[in-house]
Amino acid sequence: MQQHTVEGNYGVQVEIDACRSCSGFWFDRKEHLQLTPGSTLELIRLMGPHRSTPSALPQVLSCPRCGERLVNTTDIQRNTRFNYFRCPQEDGHFITLFQFLREKNIVRNLDLPQIKELRKRVKVIRCSNCGAPISL
Repeated sequence: MQQHTVEGNYGVQVEIDACRSCSGFWFDRKEHLQLTPGSTLELIRLMGPHRSTPSALPQVLSCPRCGERLVNTTDIQRNTRFNYFRCPQEDGHFITLFQFLREKNIVRNLDLPQIKELRKRVKVIRCSNCGAPISL
């Protein structure tokens, strides 16, 4: 992971750890809530040019602060479910780029009419998370 400084709310600088090989971010306590819209776009751009099929995540993820095993967690934001791995000691959380996009409501589930329209035009799409083909 490499550290990247982005602007936070009220002019605060926020240090975010980003991993380009797995397309993920580590946010220390509440850092994800301090992001401005501009810093959110900056983090997306950071991953964009290097985006290929991300490497698979290890079976067990550990907190970089305390070493505890991270807990897979599901949350909801504006009717969109997303997953992340949180530290049980509340030191922070790890989230993949795709799940980060879901959290920020940039990527959402398609409704049934949208899926039907997509089926007419496209036969196979690729998973945004792992790049695997998905037959429609």
